[in-house]
Amino acid sequence: MSGDQWRNLCFIVVILLVASVLIGVLGGYSGISGALAHRADGTGAAAAPDDVTARTMDYINANFLGEESVAYLEGVNETNGVYHLNLSVVTGELVQQSDAYLTKDGKMLFPFFYNTSEDTPLSTVDTRSLLCSGTVAGEKPVPEPTFQVTCADLPKADKPVLEVFVVSYCPFGTQMQRALANAVAKAPELGQYIKVRYIGDVRKGNITSMHGEEEAVENLRQISIREEQPDRYWPYISCFIKSGNADECLKNAKVDTKKLKISMNEPDRALKSAQVDFNLSDTYRAYSSPTLVLNGVEVDEFSFGGRSPDVARALLCCGSNETRAFCNQTLDTNNAAVGFADQARQYC
Repeated sequence: MSGDQWRNLCFIVVILLVASVLIGVLGGYSGISGALAHRADGTGAAAAPDDVTARTMDYINANFLGEESVAYLEGVNETNGVYHLNLSVVTGELVQQSDAYLTKDGKMLFPFFYNTSEDTPLSTVDTRSLLCSGTVAGEKPVPEPTFQVTCADLPKADKPVLEVFVVSYCPFGTQMQRALANAVAKAPELGQYIKVRYIGDVRKGNITSMHGEEEAVENLRQISIREEQPDRYWPYISCFIKSGNADECLKNAKVDTKKLKISMNEPDRALKSAQVDFNLSDTYRAYSSPTLVLNGVEVDEFSFGGRSPDVARALLCCGSNETRAFCNQTLDTNNAAVGFADQARQYC
């Protein structure tokens, strides 16, 4: 089976997993009131039965979103025998639009659909709400754990490695990169134990990404800088997460653009490194941005403080067989800002 066929099968399995987890959960769910189904000011939609939409929105807010985010139901319409939900996800000042599909009994929730009556490649289906972690359907579709993961539970190594899988235009990926950049700025030694990797695919010699060509090119640019100009990586990232302006940030970070251009255009350089990232993403099943992997095992950042600068320090100290100098520091424990600081770009 080809790589593309495996990836397509993976999407189908994930969709079925989401559905299977929610079957029986939503049907018997009796959480808090349905206040979150509509905005507090009375705006929003009430086109579907209130009991169905209310418990669906309660479930989404209770299980799929972090404490800093709230999902609102903006509109509902019926299509092909299911409800099409128009959602807004508010995180601070960032407002993101998303869609979901719900069976009329409220028992099955789908982050997107594939129209089998049209000859549409799966690669063009909008899977962003599924894969950009932190959006409506982006968090892992499983109940919250019945136990808290502690430092003692994490795998140890003489030289710990924290791999963080992201895509460059996901607001929650940039949130994690912002936290890491801050951590490395305050405790530079951390940088040698952190590896930011990227999620995507290589098809017919071209890199692809979940948010389209613009993001795919940016992912490749960041991979090239990481591999061939590593001392410029964090300065570039620190600039990019503010503005999203690659040209400006290449100049500010003093990246060798000639070397970068050659690297991005030669298949045995940046593209080869990208394939390594994508293979590891498949190995770890790291398809959400961000996904953290410590010493080869996926970890939940929210068990250790969330997407804050201190989480990298905490995880690496927990994953090390010896106490390192940075373990005696305490970095910022507040969650980093979401998305690009200077603009409200909405890709997830």
